[in-house]
Amino acid sequence: ISSDTDLLPVIKEVKENGKIIEYIGFSHKPSLAMIANCSVSKLLNKDDLLPFIKTK
Repeated sequence: ISSDTDLLPVIKEVKENGKIIEYIGFSHKPSLAMIANCSVSKLLNKDDLLPFIKTK
């Protein structure tokens, strides 16, 4: 998972080659640049992550 906008040039190039780029980020701090430039975006919230958290 990355919100690093340094990836944007590569994302654009890969999309030009017909590939689908999926951005997965966190709803409390989304990267608007990544959302705008990726083919598909999914923002995760706390409820999405709870099933993967181990409790004692």
